[in-house]
Amino acid sequence: MEHNAIAAYLRQFGALAAFPDLPFDEIVAAGRLARWKKGQTVLEIGLPRIGPIFVLSGILSLANWTSIDDIEFIFPIYQRSCFQLDAWMDTPSRSTAVAVSDVQAFVIPVAAYKELLARFPDLQRAFWAASANNVDTVMAVFAEFVSNSSDERLFAFLRRYMRSVENIDSERWPWLISQGELANFLGTSRPHLSTIIGKLKNQGVLEMTRRELRVPVTSPLHPRHKPMRNG
Repeated sequence: MEHNAIAAYLRQFGALAAFPDLPFDEIVAAGRLARWKKGQTVLEIGLPRIGPIFVLSGILSLANWTSIDDIEFIFPIYQRSCFQLDAWMDTPSRSTAVAVSDVQAFVIPVAAYKELLARFPDLQRAFWAASANNVDTVMAVFAEFVSNSSDERLFAFLRRYMRSVENIDSERWPWLISQGELANFLGTSRPHLSTIIGKLKNQGVLEMTRRELRVPVTSPLHPRHKPMRNG
């Protein structure tokens, strides 16, 4: 991917889109492209951070994140999402990140990141704001995790996923996640998830294969519809 293409892609990230005057050429010059195969460990809890990671394609999972109530929670990092924006802090990684699918990402090494923040105060403010927003998002998803039913957690997960991926057409999205991995994200068993997906398929809500997610326009899950609670 060329320099200009990476800069154009980074402008689409929610963390940066609100700051159109950021020095994107400088940001791209400071970083590098990284690729991880499905199943590879990207970060490991307790080890040094590698710097901010901007996911260009694929999906990652953040594991070993535990609440004060010792509830284990696996958080998805979708395409057009970023994390480790607080890598200016000289503390080890607090989570383990694993590639759920093949992943391509843009990474700014820690030393280069600190130098960028020192040179560009506006960039520093933008990343601080984005880092705080990421924490809010994690807490919102965690609240759903502990309070919603399995059906509701599935709906919330799929809505976020569909928003993160470019539409192939009005009803189909590429699907990168096995049912076992999806069950881990939702905190449920694979047989229970399979039963839910089968029920929703029979109701015409969704259809999921190994390579594709299909959501009819008439489905209450489709992005054209307002979110609804699925009891």
